[in-house]
Amino acid sequence: MHATSRSLCGSGAFAKQQQFTHLVRRAAHQRRRALVVSNMFTGIVQGTAAVADLDSKENFKAFRIQFPSGKAEGVQIGASVAINGTCLTVTAIDGDVLSFDVMQETLRATSLGNLQVGSKVNFERSARVGDEIGGHNVSGHVHCTAK
Repeated sequence: MHATSRSLCGSGAFAKQQQFTHLVRRAAHQRRRALVVSNMFTGIVQGTAAVADLDSKENFKAFRIQFPSGKAEGVQIGASVAINGTCLTVTAIDGDVLSFDVMQETLRATSLGNLQVGSKVNFERSARVGDEIGGHNVSGHVHCTAK
């Protein structure tokens, strides 16, 4: 009986264990690839810009922010830009004016809810591969404000 169970383990069960191990390793590799961070900030302010227009909607505010000449160059729709340390997604581009839609939770949890037309904001464009990282690696995902 011992020899029979050894031969069973040596054939189908072992192959199934190898297949299972391969699937687990493949899934872990895919999870690691999915964890790649595509947008990172240093936390170092690159300049100031001004709120050019603000449109309050039902569940969000649409901001149009005037950047200094040339500072929005190369930005594309969908890019991440930190405004007052908060990571926002560019929704429209008009020369040096970038637009962002800011949801209610972000308005509540950050200082962005207090901005008005003419307000000055700090900005930082996301770091690119090869950029010098002279600050810290931060994501720009803000959870609350402090006093």
